[in-house]
Amino acid sequence: MSLDRDPRRARRGGPRRKTYDALFRHPAPQDLAWGDVIALLGSLAEVQQGRKGSFKVTRHGVMTTLEAPRLRTPLTADELGEVRQFLERSEEGVSTPVVAEGTRVLVALGTGGARLFRLEGAAGPPRRLEPFEANGYAAFLRTNATPGASPQPTRVSFARDLARALRGADEVLLVAESADGEAALEALRGELRRNHPEVHRCLVGPLASPGRRQASEEQLLARARQFYAAR
Repeated sequence: MSLDRDPRRARRGGPRRKTYDALFRHPAPQDLAWGDVIALLGSLAEVQQGRKGSFKVTRHGVMTTLEAPRLRTPLTADELGEVRQFLERSEEGVSTPVVAEGTRVLVALGTGGARLFRLEGAAGPPRRLEPFEANGYAAFLRTNATPGASPQPTRVSFARDLARALRGADEVLLVAESADGEAALEALRGELRRNHPEVHRCLVGPLASPGRRQASEEQLLARARQFYAAR
């Protein structure tokens, strides 16, 4: 029996219509359980259950791993966004990186998220910065940071988004911003090393930004120039 893998059909009248509608509802629901979402994904994609509540989901060649240790537990806002993004990104199948060969990227990581910049210049110190938008991701990735909470850029979904945004880049220079930026950066490097080795191999640095707070683009460019001049 073939599976209906078109989420638009599920929304129109399929057996998982209510779950699909809830996923894309605004404001986001607070009571949508993992069991219902996994059942929906099972009707749209290939789902393989792993250990400790992990589910590998593959659709149109696009794969993601979801962590759902208890099926009765409601999804958080971040988890809802992750499922929605998977459905949207898998609609047309695997997309090839839209990153030019030899691309160098600077990632400025702070409490609120990461700013991504392309380092212009074929070799040696870069000439200028420009916002880096690639693979369907914007030049700023938010982390929904909460004041006083642990550094949010370490969360798994953020690392996944960042790895996908950087797919195809040749070098990635990491810069830690804010007082907790360095701790978040080290946690991020560990997450990339474990789950995204193809991106981890491209990492260079890291650096700390001047003043331990969000740096201007001019300051970031100056630090990048110093780094590459010393290599």
